[in-house]
Amino acid sequence: MRLKRIIQALLLAFVTVTLVVLVIENGRGTPGAAAEKRLPHQVIVFFFHDNNRCEACERIERFSREAVESFPEAVKEGLLEWREVNRVWPENEHYVRQFHLVTQTVVVANLHDGRMTEWRTLDDVLNRHENREAFLAYIQEPIRAYLGGR
Repeated sequence: MRLKRIIQALLLAFVTVTLVVLVIENGRGTPGAAAEKRLPHQVIVFFFHDNNRCEACERIERFSREAVESFPEAVKEGLLEWREVNRVWPENEHYVRQFHLVTQTVVVANLHDGRMTEWRTLDDVLNRHENREAFLAYIQEPIRAYLGGR
């Protein structure tokens, strides 16, 4: 009878500690918790760059980020996300192959249930960075299309 009470106490302690750890981890917003909160639909705007960035590259990044921020509700809801990626780092080689990257560029990707279903590689950013308004429209068009006209 005494052994049974000890085992019950140990099991209760184990369950209690496990629940406390789960609550603490979820409260911190750990990467595991974020991955579990995957949205059914999301648009990601990637800015791919090299180690060295010229003035034009910095302008492309600034204007691209501005285009993303022009959809504040979608960003706030997590439907639209900005990602800056160094394309020359070995861990990012899969992007180079997938998107056929040869230089700095912007890719707008449409994801459904965490899987990339389509994307647009906006190779013409290097030719459009001199005209801010035209550049913003160039980046915003695929974002708007993938967000469903927002």
